Amino acid sequence: MFVRLSTKLNGEPTFISGPLEIGRDYEFEVKLKARIPGRHHMHAMVNIKDAGPIAGPASWMNISGSWDDFTNPITTLTGKTIDLETFNFSNGIFWHVLWLSLGCIWIGYFVAKPMFLPRSRVLSAGVRFVNKLGQQHLDPDYPRELVATGLTMDDDKGIQPGETREVNMEAKDALWEVQRLMALLGDPESRFGGLLMTWDQEGNRYINSIAGAVIPVFTKL
Repeated sequence: MFVRLSTKLNGEPTFISGPLEIGRDYEFEVKLKARIPGRHHMHAMVNIKDAGPIAGPASWMNISGSWDDFTNPITTLTGKTIDLETFNFSNGIFWHVLWLSLGCIWIGYFVAKPMFLPRSRVLSAGVRFVNKLGQQHLDPDYPRELVATGLTMDDDKGIQPGETREVNMEAKDALWEVQRLMALLGDPESRFGGLLMTWDQEGNRYINSIAGAVIPVFTKL
């Protein structure tokens, strides 16, 4: 809304930052040049290290006139006068259009290749650990090499409305190794993620995401 021409603290120009003393009073002065017409709400603000911004009293400022008439001329060290409002505007537009176009081409290339479709096929819901109930609802066309029947629960009775119960589940199957889902020797800090599917008596399916750290427990055989 404005162009800041100068900032002073106790009469001294302040360009970036400087030290302040706790308990002292400071006079904060900013010289602004109106840019965009309208009624604007203004706050003076000072950013304090490790504390964040401190806003001063607020005031409303009215700007009249036309934005098209605004200019911001400066004289460079070489003596050339330029208008910062329009200087190199076409150059900025050119680089924005260029990089946006390259970005769209880059994304379009991998979409058309295709690159996302194989990922979609992998996500479509991966290895499934099922129990007897899960087998009844399993899609008959689902790849059998991705189905593990080693899912067991210590209490597989139905959970009633309003009931809270802790259920321990175990997923044991050779697919952990066949599909390279575990690598304790090469990656000691492993995590798991998946979807927990449950059904009610009417056959409605409910899906909840689960994730957590893999904490191995070694047992002596």
